[in-house]
Amino acid sequence: DNAYYNLGHILHLIEDMTVPAHTRQDSHFDMPVPELFKAVGVTPDKGEPYENWAKNYTSQNQDLNLVDSLKNNYQPICYSLDDCLSILAQYSNNNFFSSDTILDEEYQLPNIEYKNDKKDNEKSDMIERTYFNKQDIPVARAKISINNEKTEKISLDYPDIHQAYWDKLAPKAILAGVEVIKYFHEQVEKVKNKVS
Repeated sequence: DNAYYNLGHILHLIEDMTVPAHTRQDSHFDMPVPELFKAVGVTPDKGEPYENWAKNYTSQNQDLNLVDSLKNNYQPICYSLDDCLSILAQYSNNNFFSSDTILDEEYQLPNIEYKNDKKDNEKSDMIERTYFNKQDIPVARAKISINNEKTEKISLDYPDIHQAYWDKLAPKAILAGVEVIKYFHEQVEKVKNKVS
């Protein structure tokens, strides 16, 4: 029982490595009682938009196309627990933003390969600029004033951006999870053989 309980914790950590906030030192505690924190002068964190959005995918609402695709084209992405954690953390950190690290100079990656500008509407003096990484994934979007090029708001909190993150990060979490479970069962067999 303890072994499976601990395996569950490890699988949770594997999933966490595919949430950029966990790999980019971005505190994102979704405070349950923000009024208490405001009363003592602490600005509450609204949580991580991508992580909150990803809660849509549960066992009741599975992305079955993803599962079928991975079953039909299975390729291991790592071979040990340390390897799985490291590969996922590096991929997440290097290719995606968290809400508080968008274009942060502290992080050299992800590189913005190109930007796509779209005018909000004919009468607006704002453009919507979408930033893309080297994999053609939209990683953030900004509202920018045409008059002075001032960024009014930059965020990754858009359904299409969350979906793009999910499409790349979720398969890696699943594939690494499979390898961790395989590794777990291999270790269990070793212990069983020593005992018998």
